[in-house]
Amino acid sequence: MARHEHRSAPPVPTRPGLHARRRRALALGLALAAGLGAAAVVALEVDGPLRQLLGLDYRAAGHVVRRFPDASGSDAEARAALYAALAEMPSELDPDDPRKVREGAAIYADACAACHGADLSGAEDWRTRLPSGRLPAPPHDATGHSWHHPDQHLFALTALGPGPFAPPGYESDMPAFRDRLSDDQIWAVLSFIKSRWPADIRAAHDRISAGMAR
Repeated sequence: MARHEHRSAPPVPTRPGLHARRRRALALGLALAAGLGAAAVVALEVDGPLRQLLGLDYRAAGHVVRRFPDASGSDAEARAALYAALAEMPSELDPDDPRKVREGAAIYADACAACHGADLSGAEDWRTRLPSGRLPAPPHDATGHSWHHPDQHLFALTALGPGPFAPPGYESDMPAFRDRLSDDQIWAVLSFIKSRWPADIRAAHDRISAGMAR
């Protein structure tokens, strides 16, 4: 009678359970997210030649204006450097962009209307000095002088305050918005303001801004 040998089947490789695979995938996802987060921080912090080497645009951080030379004092050389930087900066003021105008209207109502008027008419008796010796907020409509300034100067006036453009010793209650509004938000506010000007004033301002760009 033949003898049959009973051999055990070769072991089947075990596969990790569903929960183990999920835990591993979650760990990988968290590691990837952490890496991307660190890369984003580096992207916002690098400066100068390194930023250019990496091909990063300053707009990624939302503040081109942070690159402007400091011209808060009466240093003529610093002011000249600021004006040179402004001449190289492209304008993104567009009163014909409905989305930008809507965004600018909301920001203006929140950040500007209390001083410059909801209808852009400025403070009452805005040409008469306050007891502090400072002038009240001027209008931004066609009766004011906002349209006398090219796009880039309006941008810098909003971001830096009037100091760099005023005579030495000039004081104003106008704050600098460089740490409160992004570049895009400032352009949106200016686009809203210009959208409220009559066609002839807008055309005159276009010519002034075109002269700045040359």
